[in-house]
Amino acid sequence: MERMAAAFIGNTTKAEARERLRKEKQDELGVCRIRRIAEDQHSQTLGSGFVVKDLQIFPGFTCPYCLISSDKVFPKDDCNIESYFLDFTKLGSTDLETVELKHVAAKSTDLTRTSGLVLIPINPSKKCKKNRSIFTYRPFKVANVGIAPGEDLKCCFVDDDSGQTNFAFVGLELKRSETVSTQYQLHEVNEPPYTKYDDIIDRGDHRKPYGAVILKFSNKVFIAVWSPNIYR
Repeated sequence: MERMAAAFIGNTTKAEARERLRKEKQDELGVCRIRRIAEDQHSQTLGSGFVVKDLQIFPGFTCPYCLISSDKVFPKDDCNIESYFLDFTKLGSTDLETVELKHVAAKSTDLTRTSGLVLIPINPSKKCKKNRSIFTYRPFKVANVGIAPGEDLKCCFVDDDSGQTNFAFVGLELKRSETVSTQYQLHEVNEPPYTKYDDIIDRGDHRKPYGAVILKFSNKVFIAVWSPNIYR
């Protein structure tokens, strides 16, 4: 009986440690690579994305789970969600967690487009149940509040080497411009501030910043900043 109790305590401690590590690594675990399979079965990485929970899309309408990305990843005139896949990294593994968008997404007509972003309500299904990680520890909470001057933010996206199965995670510091307070700049070690898309990919043409998430770290938790204007 004592052995069983000790084993239970040990398992509980291990589970708690894993949950703590998931919270520490949520910036990496919550960002996904978005790719599309063409008719010739060629896989093309289009950009990045992330999932949030309890997002108020419109006054009076809160979406339990929502995939957010860029309209460059989901173009209005060429957006067949049947061919889209989401790849997430796994904790302590080189394997990927892959979700077919068609198994969780609403219809293409239910997509919401605002300020260059695309919001796709997602829900558990028979082929992607509610205990899958896309609905448990990967979604970010959302901050609808304003951003204080000098507040530390982080911009996260994927770096996809087309010759590799896996992808790398990129997290850059995001700061207000010292000259124009309404503009933001990305900062990377030993590089001048990035102000344009081309600045980012010039440092690595496999980087996919379209669909990046902007995070703040509050009370030991990563929270997605929900202010569409900052994503422009």
